[in-house]
Amino acid sequence: MKKLLLFVILLNSFFYSSAQDCVDFTPYTNLYLDSVTQDQVNFPIGSSIITHGDIQIVKIDYLTTFQGIQGDSALFYIGNLDIDVS
Repeated sequence: MKKLLLFVILLNSFFYSSAQDCVDFTPYTNLYLDSVTQDQVNFPIGSSIITHGDIQIVKIDYLTTFQGIQGDSALFYIGNLDIDVS
């Protein structure tokens, strides 16, 4: 009985720890990311390009590349990233 209870607890903790989302990327496609990278007028340095709640990803320079990995909206590669925790 103890082994079964331990197994259930470990399995439950695995499922909860592996399914955490911090930022929802579903609205942001590769087409959007390409336009953000190329458009210096509508997306100048310092503008927020991806937003989820209080979290914002801000364009920090003109050389930063944004690219979807594993298709649109699954995982993103960002060339340069500064993190402000204030």
